[in-house]
Amino acid sequence: MDHSRSLFHSISYVHFNPNPPVKGQKLFIEYGGYLKERLPKGTRINLIASFNSVPVIHKKINLCEDTLKSVGDCPLEPGRYDLTKEVGISEDLPDGNYTVHADIITPQGERVTCLVLKTIL
Repeated sequence: MDHSRSLFHSISYVHFNPNPPVKGQKLFIEYGGYLKERLPKGTRINLIASFNSVPVIHKKINLCEDTLKSVGDCPLEPGRYDLTKEVGISEDLPDGNYTVHADIITPQGERVTCLVLKTIL
């Protein structure tokens, strides 16, 4: 990825609590970075979750409406942003290797950033 054209100048941190995730508990994802360009309304997350290398979930999530409520409305202006997202981890998930791939894409098709989480439950 050409970081000179990336909308995020830098990703400061990504933390997971608990780490590793625990079935039946909530997972808190803390993320911080610096946005160097305006993040437009309609930006989405293309989320693919895989179990033992087999994709089991493929979702498109509206980043502005579903994820960024705690930091403001889109379009988001350039600046520093820190956010925490809470997700439930079902206790019914089978044991194995999980990979979650999240591509953040603007309505114009530009990649903002990409995050990948790999864990074993």
